[in-house]
Amino acid sequence: RPVWAFPFEKISTLSENPSYETNKRAIEILALLGFLDKLVPGDNCASGAERVMAQGVQHVVSRIGKNQGVQLVTEGISSKAIASAATRVLGVVNDKVKQMGRASARHQLVLDKFLLGRPQAYEVHDWLVANRLTKYASVFAAHGIDSLRIMSHLATH
Repeated sequence: RPVWAFPFEKISTLSENPSYETNKRAIEILALLGFLDKLVPGDNCASGAERVMAQGVQHVVSRIGKNQGVQLVTEGISSKAIASAATRVLGVVNDKVKQMGRASARHQLVLDKFLLGRPQAYEVHDWLVANRLTKYASVFAAHGIDSLRIMSHLATH
């Protein structure tokens, strides 16, 4: 489906008269979102809802499009928007990788302590490696399961 840039230059050709149906729907949405009571009253002590109902099509469309990303393209600063978004995404990914690294380091510390402190633990470790179950090594270590003999007596519940 093709995407076209919004014709911001044509906003001035829109009607300045209010659109009753559009503004009514806007009020319904604001009410659902819990913002209706937070609308700033208009002139002449009109309620916030009455102010919304009085807004013309041109005013509404220009307010909606004022901070839209598509406008960045028409102003030639799309690369800044992309760089900003990419920086935020990389920040989140970096935080997640650090968290995973800390968890992996704790896992490795428990496993190293287990293997060094219990000579028989290597047979359990080798069995876990052979069966591609190394992610459970820290659980075995935490519960002191350091031999295949002990493993053979584990219940399956």
